[in-house]
Amino acid sequence: MKYFILFLLVLLPNFTHANTVSWEIKIQKKNEVMSTLTIGSELKDCIQKKVSRKCLQVQNSKTKKWENFFGIIQGFTFLPGSISILKVEKKNNDYILIKVLSQKSVPFSFVGTQWNIISLNGKNITHSGTLEFKEKKIAGKLCNAFGGSYQISSKWTLRMNLFSTRMYCDNDGMRVEEKFINSTLFKYTIQDSILTLTTNKKDVIVWKRK
Repeated sequence: MKYFILFLLVLLPNFTHANTVSWEIKIQKKNEVMSTLTIGSELKDCIQKKVSRKCLQVQNSKTKKWENFFGIIQGFTFLPGSISILKVEKKNNDYILIKVLSQKSVPFSFVGTQWNIISLNGKNITHSGTLEFKEKKIAGKLCNAFGGSYQISSKWTLRMNLFSTRMYCDNDGMRVEEKFINSTLFKYTIQDSILTLTTNKKDVIVWKRK
């Protein structure tokens, strides 16, 4: 009898450990995959199932190129102007945020972007106006054609050196031009294809990306 009890005491821990290991393996076999996603600093136009929308940009880990991300990451709030590295869990076709590993602010790349004038100090502008950024150069037209150079002098700050022709125009584009051309320092924000430039005299000029 003593030998039988001793045999059970030796066997029981092994039996319990075997069941624990088996349970852990079952958990690992579920359709749950942990992965890391690098999310870009801006949304871009995309088409999903013939419907236009704004898509997150995710970096391809192999090519390092940015690609449209058509899914939704539960628990994640997009932060414009920042690159976010996320630890996520994928359950079937759903993504769930586990942890934000890092978020780093990056300057917006203006090169190659074109914009149309929308408003000045909250009032819509009826006259057409354009703004185009090239490599360190800027050009456009409001009342007059203008051009010059620009640089990002600090976070969310643009410094411009502008010149233009001097023809008088009897339209609201002239009001924008006076505020814009005569300023050299602008605070800027970009949200959903809207560029807001605030002069050092607190005039607010709003543009929409083409």
